[in-house]
Amino acid sequence: MESLSLLSLSPLPWIIQSEIIYIVCNYRRNEFHRMIKAEDVFHVAGVSRRWRDTVKSSLRLNWKIEIERHSLEDYCLHTENSYNLLSGHHHTIALDVGRADGTAPTNRQYVTANHEWFRDDIIARMSQININHGTRSLGWMPVIGNDPLISLVQMTCHYGARIWSLNLFQHLESLDITFDGNTTDQIPSILENCLHLKTLRMTVTGVLHHPEDLETVFANVPSTVTKIVWGNQYYSQPKVYVPTYNPLPFHLLPTSVRQLAIWNASQICTQAYYDFVMNNSIQKIAQLNLSTLECIEFLSSHLSPVKNLRLHLATTPPPTIDITGKALVPPMVEVLTLGLDILGAQTVVEGIFNHSGPLPNLHRLNLDIRVSSLHTIILFIQNSKSLRVIDLCVQQLFGRLDLLDQLLDAVATSPSIQKMYLKPTGDSILECLIKKQSQFNHLLTIIDEDEQTIINTHNNHIDLSSYTIAK
Repeated sequence: MESLSLLSLSPLPWIIQSEIIYIVCNYRRNEFHRMIKAEDVFHVAGVSRRWRDTVKSSLRLNWKIEIERHSLEDYCLHTENSYNLLSGHHHTIALDVGRADGTAPTNRQYVTANHEWFRDDIIARMSQININHGTRSLGWMPVIGNDPLISLVQMTCHYGARIWSLNLFQHLESLDITFDGNTTDQIPSILENCLHLKTLRMTVTGVLHHPEDLETVFANVPSTVTKIVWGNQYYSQPKVYVPTYNPLPFHLLPTSVRQLAIWNASQICTQAYYDFVMNNSIQKIAQLNLSTLECIEFLSSHLSPVKNLRLHLATTPPPTIDITGKALVPPMVEVLTLGLDILGAQTVVEGIFNHSGPLPNLHRLNLDIRVSSLHTIILFIQNSKSLRVIDLCVQQLFGRLDLLDQLLDAVATSPSIQKMYLKPTGDSILECLIKKQSQFNHLLTIIDEDEQTIINTHNNHIDLSSYTIAK
């Protein structure tokens, strides 16, 4: 996408411009959609002194540098200028290492000639590091150094954990790490050096066949950890339930854990898993498929401590299980996230919203569903007195704008709903929204296909006249 230039927006009030620059600078919104260059940030910062000083004093910006792609010299030139927002006190660095070999040789030469600057302005400000390839990352290891970094609180490390200093793990609060057959022996030593870890995401590829290996890993999870993700929702296997005689040793995990996502359809259907969730009052879990009657009874139990459930169905329940008329979720659930990427999901939706009780504590509903499920959800919205927020993505409407119209009516007349996020998928949906805009006041936030916020109606009015669907 072309480089953004906002100099023409100088007549806007400074508070509006501060919102604009926050979006421009926030790499998380732009990482996969467009390229924001350092000079753009520099230009926008010159609109007014009052605006610049206000934003620099309050903006928390974690600026991403892909060290194989982004020029460190350009970054240095702009941050040294006091007009640049990147010179603010709250500016931190997310360093991305090992993606591709683009400007890496030039950057290495620049770091060699400006080692003190790199140490003080990059490494000392580094709050996050993403290590994407062990071999490519190896050349940067001596430059980054071996000393513990108090500022470094988040790390993503894939395929190369062996080559990195254990000191870098000491102050981490979040670690996302993938081990393969060449690095498995490093797991205990790495975990032992995570002294402040709160969130652990771990994937082990093709190893740990022996129960004693699993026990070693689970026994070394730090006692500070409150959230564990084992495997990957999109790549982990198996996604189809197969009875296992070697359940994960959940009993060795620390009792501090309150959030647990095990992306393995077999391991979440074991008594060891049920016991750990129940005995340790796990409040947030992820459920992959509804594979056994025991699993369904566990999820819907009145004794369930689960308040936040993420239910993803990649396959339909097996034909040996009849879920018709059965409760499927905890009766006291507060946040429910549903991903129903299957045909015949209507029976599941009915089990959740018609047979799991009134769900009196449910205040947030995140839905990625098919159009056939909308009618049941509309009836639930009409009767709910607790629902506050809805985040809805309908995979295909197939022309059923009448259902969308009923949904908008239910939301607009709800006594409790405060906000709805909607991901529209075509101009026909836009026309329906325009007709309804006067009903919503501050309710509706519209999101385009890239999940970028397009319209936020905090000013008690929705103007959709200039809205265009992102192609």
